Amino acid sequence: MAAPDRAARAAWARRLLVGLAIAAAACATAPKKAGEGAPLPPQMVVPPSPAEPAAPPAEAPDDERADGTPQGPSAAEPTLIVIDPVAPEELRAPSLAQAAARERARRQAEPGPVLVVTDQNLAQHAAGGVLTIAHSTPEEEAQIEAEAENSAERESDWRERGLEIRKRWREAVDLIPELESKVAELRQQFYSTDDPAIRDGRIKPEWDKAIADLEQARFRAERGSEEVAAFLDEGRRAGALPGWLREGAELEPEPVVEQVEGFADHEPREPEIYEPPPLR
Repeated sequence: MAAPDRAARAAWARRLLVGLAIAAAACATAPKKAGEGAPLPPQMVVPPSPAEPAAPPAEAPDDERADGTPQGPSAAEPTLIVIDPVAPEELRAPSLAQAAARERARRQAEPGPVLVVTDQNLAQHAAGGVLTIAHSTPEEEAQIEAEAENSAERESDWRERGLEIRKRWREAVDLIPELESKVAELRQQFYSTDDPAIRDGRIKPEWDKAIADLEQARFRAERGSEEVAAFLDEGRRAGALPGWLREGAELEPEPVVEQVEGFADHEPREPEIYEPPPLR
């Protein structure tokens, strides 16, 4: 027999002898009952074969630890999930009638107002009350009055400027037809007069002045829209209110749309067919 087998058998025999000694001591100290005085007959103990490994100790169930406390499921078993069933009607959204009924019940369950004041009981509840009035200092009143006056002056200035710019623009636009008619009339008089003194001494200077006034009116009419746009931009940057900047807006002339020659009539029509001139 090999040396490891003998050592294993010797160790097993020592453990067996220790166990028997402990058991005999326990039996000797324990109280004896009737019929228990006879010793047990000797029994033969057969040691296990070295080829057969000792059985492993019994393990606790998966749902309990070694100390007896429960534990979760093992990794080999699937996790058990319990889902509380829900009624199908709870999954659906409440209808309009159901929502209205719930809101009505909630309002009925709420407590009413603590106090309701009407025209009839106003004097009753107002009796004995104290009215609190806040008085400002003279410095604060003076500052408020100064700010109000400053705001009024600013408003007046912006309104006057806007009205003046729009009036100047409107006058220039309205003056153009009159000056064009006057220039045409003086031109006709200049060429129809035979007296050089009247033609060169009176008609020519008036004609030249009318032409200069017409050019100036056309220039102011063209610059009118630019002046209004610059005025509005300046007012917005300075913090003026929009109502201040719209003073005289009804005087602005309507924009004139230039008509391109040959395209005044935009009605659809058939294209003209080109016909070459006849050969002679």
